[in-house]
Amino acid sequence: MNPRRGMAQAPLFLALLAAPWAGSSHASPWYHVARGFLLLALFLWGGGCWRERRWPRVPVVLLVAVAALFLEGAWMTLNGAATSNGVPGLVAALPGSVHRADSLRQLPDLLMLMGALLLVVDESRHYEGRRFYWHAGIWSALPWVMWGLAEKMRQGVFVPNGSGRVPFGTFEYHANAGAYMNLVWPVAVGLFLSLLASRRPVSAGARGGAVLAAAVPLAATFVNVSRACTFIALVLAAGCAAWVVRQAWRGGFPLIDRRQWLVFGGLMGVLVGGMIFAGGADRMIYRWHLFRGELVPDHHRLLATRAWLGAVPEAGLLGFGPGTFTNVAPRFAGDLGNGWIAAWPYAHVDPLQFVMEWGWVGGTLWAAVFAGAFVHAWRADRGAGERLRGAEGWMRFGLFLSLGGLFLHGLVDYPFQVFPIQLVAVCQLGVLWGLRPVEARAEEGAGREM
Repeated sequence: MNPRRGMAQAPLFLALLAAPWAGSSHASPWYHVARGFLLLALFLWGGGCWRERRWPRVPVVLLVAVAALFLEGAWMTLNGAATSNGVPGLVAALPGSVHRADSLRQLPDLLMLMGALLLVVDESRHYEGRRFYWHAGIWSALPWVMWGLAEKMRQGVFVPNGSGRVPFGTFEYHANAGAYMNLVWPVAVGLFLSLLASRRPVSAGARGGAVLAAAVPLAATFVNVSRACTFIALVLAAGCAAWVVRQAWRGGFPLIDRRQWLVFGGLMGVLVGGMIFAGGADRMIYRWHLFRGELVPDHHRLLATRAWLGAVPEAGLLGFGPGTFTNVAPRFAGDLGNGWIAAWPYAHVDPLQFVMEWGWVGGTLWAAVFAGAFVHAWRADRGAGERLRGAEGWMRFGLFLSLGGLFLHGLVDYPFQVFPIQLVAVCQLGVLWGLRPVEARAEEGAGREM
């Protein structure tokens, strides 16, 4: 790849590195640091495209979806009501945000994330770009995960405080931390498996580093008390194990014998189990012990979901406007949970919140951006055969797992509303959207090791 094309990689890596330290807070200095590096990355990328006299190389379907989303968000904001009391926007007869200021606050992040998606897609058209963003998502997260795990170990015995939230690292809400880690460890497992599947000798140091990168966030996911994250991690791990068995049966690991499998499996088990025990398995056990008592028809999550489903028909084609959930929630939640549910900042069901804020049109466009990455990657790899069964295949496998887990989590919570998670997900989607057809990648040597 032309070195100039990689100018945006360093600041984007620094943005990924800084983002989790902000947690879900927009008031944290780390949040502004991450945004600053992201803006720098976009500036360098845009300057590189201008210098090379070229447009970004992005699939037309994705470009149309992103442009339509931005236009919808911009129009809804421009034509939004000045206050939540419904003061008309520019054209009262046309749809607009129910609160212009709240929509305006969300637009800068939306624009930057869309730009980051197009940046990663453009640079992932080349083998070196795909390789960089695969590794960047792993190694940028590892320092934060290790620190969060160390904090849990330092806290000692878990003492329930009666609240529903047990912070992990810089995330006040444990489920957000768990969703972030479930984005990281499947990709790291993909890296480790790609080294095992290599037809060339790989150093013990490289394999050891990959084991550590996979084991630490996986263990931290179980130390974290989020039951949704723990369940999703188990589902992803089971899917991963089934795929590995299938590949091993088909001769996908030519240099690994049964003894080595036992060594690697035992090492991973000892690392993950040891960290879970040291980090406080009692927290996780305590939370699961409460689960049976929460299986009631009037649970607040079920009540809230019914309320948001009632809001969907009124959202219409274009929704209530980006970032306006807090303005419309009281209208539909009413006195549910003694007014507590109406005060939620998020719906805790991301697909419904997307439809409420963006309407059926915007919700469909967001679904096209997310699901379209899977379809595009699958179509790009049709007929790959032996040529791309190496590192690229394991990269795609890890990305499918992590993004699939994120979607599952979004059905019961709000990971898609949190900036660090959004940034990692955007980079992972960009790699999938950036895959070119098999023939083009074979010509550039896409079967090389990662």
